[in-house]
Amino acid sequence: MAELPEKYAVPILFEGADEVPIKHANCFFVVHTDDEFFITFAQAHPPYKLKISKGEVEELQRAGLKSRVIARIMISPVKMKEFLDVLNENYDKFKRIRKD
Repeated sequence: MAELPEKYAVPILFEGADEVPIKHANCFFVVHTDDEFFITFAQAHPPYKLKISKGEVEELQRAGLKSRVIARIMISPVKMKEFLDVLNENYDKFKRIRKD
């Protein structure tokens, strides 16, 4: 039997990605325990009025803006670190391309 190196890479092939609809999330919420992170992604939309009254603004501030949850993800701290590293790497590439 061949000995495996201490670290080795195995490609991950994502099956079914084309069948999963892409959702737009413009707000998110993160909480954690000692063992897991919980990330909630949602779509929030402002009121569909061009002008709202002071009373309507106060009501929104009191009641909050309803948003539709589109995904909830639970992830371990180890995978969260990997996720953050990948996000940062991709964001850095995005900034270099955009030159912001």
